[in-house]
Amino acid sequence: MGVDHTAFSATLQQAIGEKLAEAADAAGLRAMLDTAVQITERTLAEESDREQAALVACHAGCSACCSLNVAVLLPEAIAIAAWLREPAFAQLAETVGTFARYLRWVDDEERIRLRIPCAFLDHRGWCLIHPLRPLMCRSIAATDPDQCRKSLEITWMDDEEPVMLNLEQKFFYDEAFMHVATALDRRGLDSRSMELHTAVQAFRDRPERVADFLAGERISL
Repeated sequence: MGVDHTAFSATLQQAIGEKLAEAADAAGLRAMLDTAVQITERTLAEESDREQAALVACHAGCSACCSLNVAVLLPEAIAIAAWLREPAFAQLAETVGTFARYLRWVDDEERIRLRIPCAFLDHRGWCLIHPLRPLMCRSIAATDPDQCRKSLEITWMDDEEPVMLNLEQKFFYDEAFMHVATALDRRGLDSRSMELHTAVQAFRDRPERVADFLAGERISL
């Protein structure tokens, strides 16, 4: 029996709304995001059988798609920025700042052509913020890593090579992204999405912006 998508949507919407209503700081916003992820992961686990699970070819160190611009909602940027303020991540935080300044003016095609990787990858190609990775990152699950790499190599040359994705995973995480954005909008909060590095740097530079965001102010980057 397949997942009741209406029930999934309703459960997700209610849980996100409740957690957002309780959020008074960065930790509260992270708790809201964690709840959205937990519900989505649980639903995927219930829906997927062995055949479906085998369709996900992504694994630790496979960072072929990590040279794409990633859109994040501001609570996601706030949660990552709070994590970066830990002393152990001082060097990584500086790297993110450098990337933010550079990528602010780089579009998707140019970034692919220049092969600029995400600042949150280590030397092995592993994601350093994996527990906090954005919903849009979670939504992408290639079924063929070689074909994924080939697609990214030729995209900037005005040719096209479709990437074969696990559409089930993409659907559920796209739903989670949409429901978080909708919940923000309903509470009068800034529901825009922005480029990952730029948004994270905005809140790392000025932690007081978290209070501004929760007060319903539009964040200017």
